[in-house]
Amino acid sequence: MVDRIQGITVPATFLYLNVKRAFLIELLNYRMYRNYSIKRMNQIVLFLRKMNADNLAASLCRLFKQVKELDN
Repeated sequence: MVDRIQGITVPATFLYLNVKRAFLIELLNYRMYRNYSIKRMNQIVLFLRKMNADNLAASLCRLFKQVKELDN
């Protein structure tokens, strides 16, 4: 049974799009509302790192940093 589950391929593109969309929604809320929590963005980044998607995690962190610098 485990072998069957491991044999299923899920296109990474779909996962990446959903994760990016969730992150961008949180980023937009952060940008629009003062004192908006970044907890959910951190959770998304941690999830990506656990899934060995370090490049995407780093990309989203850079994006957050750029948005954060707009306030300065």
